[in-house]
This record gives sequence, C-alpha cells and structure tokens, in this order.
Amino acid sequence: MRLDMEKHERMVHLSNITLEKMKRLENLASMQNLLLEHRKMLTNMRVQAHISLCQDLQRKYLIRQKKLFQFKKDRFNKNMRLLQKQRMTKNNEGQIHFWKKRLDERIANQQRLQILIQEVELERGMFIEQHKAKYELKWKQIQDEIKERTRQTVLKRKPKRRKRKKKPKRVQPSFCEEYQATFDGLLDSELCYALNAAIAMEGHSPVTFAPDDPIYKAAQYILNYILTGFTEDLSEDECALKILISRIRDFLCDAKKYVNYKASQIINFGRDHNGMDLGPTVAKPCIPQKNSRASHVSFSGVASTIGVGSYEIHPFVDVRSCSERRPTPAGSLASLVLSQIGEQMIQDKVRLPHLNRNEIVFIEHYLVKFKRELLVGLDKTVFAAIQCHFENRMMDVREELLELDRDYLFQQIARGILSYAANPLNYQSIIKLAVSVMSSEVITDLQQTMLKPGVNPRGLNHPCSCGSEREREQFALCTT
Repeated sequence: MRLDMEKHERMVHLSNITLEKMKRLENLASMQNLLLEHRKMLTNMRVQAHISLCQDLQRKYLIRQKKLFQFKKDRFNKNMRLLQKQRMTKNNEGQIHFWKKRLDERIANQQRLQILIQEVELERGMFIEQHKAKYELKWKQIQDEIKERTRQTVLKRKPKRRKRKKKPKRVQPSFCEEYQATFDGLLDSELCYALNAAIAMEGHSPVTFAPDDPIYKAAQYILNYILTGFTEDLSEDECALKILISRIRDFLCDAKKYVNYKASQIINFGRDHNGMDLGPTVAKPCIPQKNSRASHVSFSGVASTIGVGSYEIHPFVDVRSCSERRPTPAGSLASLVLSQIGEQMIQDKVRLPHLNRNEIVFIEHYLVKFKRELLVGLDKTVFAAIQCHFENRMMDVREELLELDRDYLFQQIARGILSYAANPLNYQSIIKLAVSVMSSEVITDLQQTMLKPGVNPRGLNHPCSCGSEREREQFALCTT
C-alpha cells in the first residue's frame, strides 16, 4: 500500500515536471514569437524611416530643382525683356533720328518759305506804296490843275473891287460856357437834383424850376452837353468797375426780393379771390411811358428821387393808385408809384476821386436807365408767368441762364454802362441778358413754390394758418 502511494506520488511528480517543461517550452516559443515580431517591427520601422528620409531628400531635391528652374526661367524672361527693350530702343532711336531729320528739313523749308513770303510781301507792299504814291501824286496834280482853272475862271468872271478891312466881330459868351459855369458852381447836394431834373426832362416830364434857376441850367447842361458829348470809354477803370459791380450786385438782390414779394402778393390775391379773371394785360402789358415809371439815382448805393417819384426797393411800402394808364391787377409793378425819398448827397467823389463830375454824372445816368429798364423787363416777364399759371399753363425757362456766373453778369453790366459812350449796343444787349437771367431765376423760384405745376392756381394753398400777415410777408421776402 505504501509502495503504491510512493509510486503514485512519483508519477504525479513526473507529470508535474513534464507539465512545467511543456509550459516552459510554450513560454519559450511564445517569447521567440514575440522576439520575432519585435524584430519584424523594428525592421519595418527602420524601413519606414529610411523611406521617409528618402522621400524628404527627394522632395528637397525637387524643390531645389523647381527653384533652379524658376530662377533660370525668370532670368530667361528678364534677358528676353532686356533684349526686346534694347531692340525697341534701337528701333525707336532710329525712328527718332529719322523723324528729327525730317522735321529739321521741314522746319528749314518752312523758314525758307517764310523768308521768301516775307520778301514777296515786302516787295508787294513796296510796289503798292509806290503805285499809290504815284497815283496820289498824279491825282493831286489833276486836282491842283482843276482848282487852278476854277480859280482863274472865277477871277476872270469876278469884277475888280477895292479891298476893305473887315471889322473884328465881338465874341459873345456861348450858351455852353454859361451853363457849364452854372453846373460847375453847384454843390454836390444840388447836383443830385440837377441830375433828377435832367432825367425828368429827358422823359418829357414837367419840372417846377424857373428858366434862370441854377439847377435847371445845370440840368440843361447835363442833358445837352454831357450826355451827348461824352465819348470816353471808362470800362478800363478798375476802381470804377469794382464800385459799380458792388452797386449792381446790391440792386439786383433787392430787385429780386422786391419782385418775389409783389408776385407773392398777386398770387395770394388771385387765390383769395377765387375765379378772378386776369386779362391779357398781365401776359402782354402795354409799354409804359417814360415818366409813368419812376427810377433810382444814387451816388452812394442809396436811392434818391428822379423826376416825380422813385422806386424804393423795400417790401413794406404804401401802394397807391396810378392814373393815366389802363388798370392792371392789384400789386403789379406797372401799377405802383412808391414813396418819395429825401435829399441824397453825392459820395462817389470820395470813392472815385480820379473821376470828374461829368464822368460821375454820365455813369449815374445810365445806371439809372439800367435799373429802370431792368424793373420794367422783370415786371413784364414775371407777371406773364403768373398769367400763364392762372391759365393752367407753364412758362418755359432756359436752364442755361440759371447756370450763368453771376460775377460775370455783374462785370458785363458794369462794363456795358461804363463803355456806353463807345459802344451803346453792348449796353442794350447786356440789359436784355440781365432781364432774361433775373426773370428766369425769379420764375424758377416761383414755379418751385407758389407756381408749382399740378396745383389748382385758383384754390386755397394754405389749409391752416401760417402766422400773422407780417410774418408771411417777411417769409416771402426772405425766399431767394
């Protein structure tokens, strides 16, 4: 029994040893497999590293080759451009040299032709002068012969008489010298009245001066001698031109405000009196007489009377009826005679000391005529536009006149006034231009506000109150 136990233990021990050996062999085999796998992995890693290194080297080589190729390409293009530029420069130099030579030849030929033409013109002029001198001498001889024959014939027909000594005639002082002395003796304040009287007399208005009144004599002298005998052109006088431009600018601004104000009065009157019939007298007003419309005279930019009344450019004036003419709509400029203005001193002599009285009076006279004709023209055109609006029509306005430079217009007006003695046509044309420009500007402003198309002209334009009457008048005055 004991032996069996020992035998069994020995067999168990041997089996355990065998199992351990088998496990050891299995572990050894697994370790060998792991070692083999590890070696394969290391080999693969070395191969991958070698491949990546080769790829990096190849990529760097390709980059170097591309850079080299790009450098060679750029150098080739640069060399080609330089070569083309050199060829073009060489070709252009050849053409420039050729054209320069050709131009030099043409210039030389032109100079030669010019010299020949000058010589021919000189010879022609000399021939013409010789020919003219020859025939003038011949004509003079013929005239002298005719005169001599006539004189001899008259002497033969004339009976012989004894010569008597003529008594010297007594020279009486001329009308001009007497009136000029009266004109020179007037004060500056009286000279303004004399100019007003002269303008009234020019318009055939009655004056209240006696024939021996110094102002009447001075007015006669202004009318008959200064205005008719003045022949100087003052348009080159920069000082006078500058002062006159300033006065014209102020007057046109005031005239525009005044016409805007009176036009607004007429439009509001027509709308307040619904159904008012405006006759053709507004669209085509009759030409007023010279004394039916008063004007301005001023030597310092402030208005003073001319003749019977004057235009004072101020919106708040008293309106009164005008007689001896056909009635026109209320508020029309053709129906206004405005308030009188007091005595005005001449101050242009202070600003224009280099001009004498005759020149200042001449300038003032035609400045007044310009103001009068401008107001008359504005009256006709603006109120014709109002008549067209009330007839559901619209007056066309030339847009190029609105774009005209105002400084240029003022300068041309001043030059036209100063050069009237030398060129009266320029004065007349510039008056028409000024009337067209100012009327176009006023009509455009009215058509954008009160005469806007598409609005019933006879309907009320103000649904609610816009302040007092005086505030509305001030607003109408300020619209420019």
